[in-house]
Amino acid sequence: MGSGELHATRQDVQDTLKTNTVQWNVKVQWNNIKKFVLNAAGDLVGKVDKKTRETWITQEITNKTEE
Repeated sequence: MGSGELHATRQDVQDTLKTNTVQWNVKVQWNNIKKFVLNAAGDLVGKVDKKTRETWITQEITNKTEE
């Protein structure tokens, strides 16, 4: 084996896999909870459509700042 190769023990690999699996499961569970809460709130309160913001920097304001 070359000097630049990595060496890992079986336990290191198992620990890494366990940690990544737990993190992945937490993310999946959080996304499921978030979807449930948002759906329940939407059913009870109603959903609000997002309004597009009007641009507040007009050409007039840009011209004044350049003066």
